[in-house]
Amino acid sequence: MYLAFIAFVYRTMRALAAASARCLSAIRRALGPEPQNYWLLEDGRVIPSHIVLPTEVMNSAFFYESATARITAAHTPLQAGRFRPLTYVGIQIHDAIVGNTDISDWLGEVRANPIPEITPQQIVTLWSHVHNQYVPPFRRGTTIRATNSMGEETTLIFE
Repeated sequence: MYLAFIAFVYRTMRALAAASARCLSAIRRALGPEPQNYWLLEDGRVIPSHIVLPTEVMNSAFFYESATARITAAHTPLQAGRFRPLTYVGIQIHDAIVGNTDISDWLGEVRANPIPEITPQQIVTLWSHVHNQYVPPFRRGTTIRATNSMGEETTLIFE
């Protein structure tokens, strides 16, 4: 009798573990991938933060944290202090195949301390990684219009 009870408890626990694993898998699929942090390198690349950077690269890199939408220096990440908006306040991507994409709202949420020297292409690449949305910024026929905080507009046409 005692062994039958132990076998019943064991089968019940295994069934509950399998059901919870299926439930957790369904929740993960519904929520999408986990937000990921990124390194913004000086040469214009955007790479995931799980990659370990050499010290000489880390000294000139910046760290983007997806949870708080903050950019900090990679070698000394600041958690406090004054985080300011980026130098670009508006970016629109015009593409013949994908269509028009405006990332100005997201740019309004991003804060940095210190402010990095970042190109519109790097901002577009970071946005596409963070939002899991493909934007082909470096293809023939793509135009990027960027407006900085001084009101000056920059147009990049890829041909």
